[in-house]
Amino acid sequence: MTPSSQPQNEATSYLPIFVARQPIFNRQGDIWGYELLYRASANVCMDGSSPSTATSRVISDGLSLALNSISDSKKILINFSRHMLLVESATVLPPEICIPEILEDVGITPEIISAVKELKKAGYSIAVDDYIGQPGMEPLLKLADIVKVDMLGMSLSAVEKLSRSLTKYDCELLAEKVENRGMYDLAVSLDYSYFQGYYFAKPELIKGRKISSSMLTQFQLMEKLASPDYEVNEVAETLSRDVGLSHRLLRYASAVARLSEIRSLGHAVSLLGLKPLKQWLMITMLSDTSREDRSMELVYQSARRGKFMELITDSIADDKFEGESLFLLGLFSNLDGLLGSPMDEVAGHLPLEKSLTETLCGEKTPFSSLLSLVKSVEAGQWDSVAVFLQQYSISETDAAKAYAEAGKWAHEILSDNKTK
Repeated sequence: MTPSSQPQNEATSYLPIFVARQPIFNRQGDIWGYELLYRASANVCMDGSSPSTATSRVISDGLSLALNSISDSKKILINFSRHMLLVESATVLPPEICIPEILEDVGITPEIISAVKELKKAGYSIAVDDYIGQPGMEPLLKLADIVKVDMLGMSLSAVEKLSRSLTKYDCELLAEKVENRGMYDLAVSLDYSYFQGYYFAKPELIKGRKISSSMLTQFQLMEKLASPDYEVNEVAETLSRDVGLSHRLLRYASAVARLSEIRSLGHAVSLLGLKPLKQWLMITMLSDTSREDRSMELVYQSARRGKFMELITDSIADDKFEGESLFLLGLFSNLDGLLGSPMDEVAGHLPLEKSLTETLCGEKTPFSSLLSLVKSVEAGQWDSVAVFLQQYSISETDAAKAYAEAGKWAHEILSDNKTK
């Protein structure tokens, strides 16, 4: 969910653009690309622009903002409806990284096939979305570079039959809505090239881990920083027990403060300040759980959740929502998946207040709806997003801006951690 930064005119408001990203993995378990799910607000003032111009603006602005949190080497799949294809909206996108994804309900007509052929001539790869064997799709399948097979709701035998029927086309297969290990193993056995779905965020994918001694040091640091009367020298002394962490902190503090020389760990702690130091430390702790793409995507999602929930509190007229507490809630919301352990076990190690721990463990609390809000954004469940925003009287523009800023922030911090 991202906002446009371009004002339309004095009589209209900013154009909020809602974008969520969902990772797509290759056979090696690395992130190959992302599907972007987006929409413009239903309340957008169109400022007299043609539908083609308005749609192109949504795609163009949404992509430019989404790229703030996506590596240049990753492919980006973007859904295209019938109207968007016929008005040639895809031509605003760079063909070297963007792949138009043709929705299943476009209707296979001569006009649609002609539009897809023009995209192919312009250098675009083409993906076909949600294929389950619908009749009449053959002309489009012949042009497709990637066919996304919807694994959900089909029996394993039906998936196998459908997949084998696609071998006559010159295309790669992408298994989407992969919900469990059985679906994933079947797709691998059928030579699928790419995989997408909730299975990749579940604990069973990553073997259970014990909390390492380095992580224990970081937990101890968090506990010290949680104290209102923490001492800089005491924090620096704890940091000094972990050489790698100390080095990374010095480098991060130097970059943030734009200084070529940092005198000491205490100097670095003082430069950063309490809140930025705590947030950097917790992101670092999560990124250390694994260097694999699959778990790093969970770390990115966790960091973005936390920052979004922190930022959104400025728009909520309720004193019980504190930005720092909501940051912790979002940040640790995937910790069970990262460590491969039940959340009730993991949460016991965290220095959190009881209500936050209860929320993480699935209990109904005043914070539950805000966690559901950010999860709905990530899944592209825009109807649910609208309900939650209305519940808290948050404008779509404010929410869009916060989500874009959160994604950029998470990407910047994790880019630093990747170079350790």
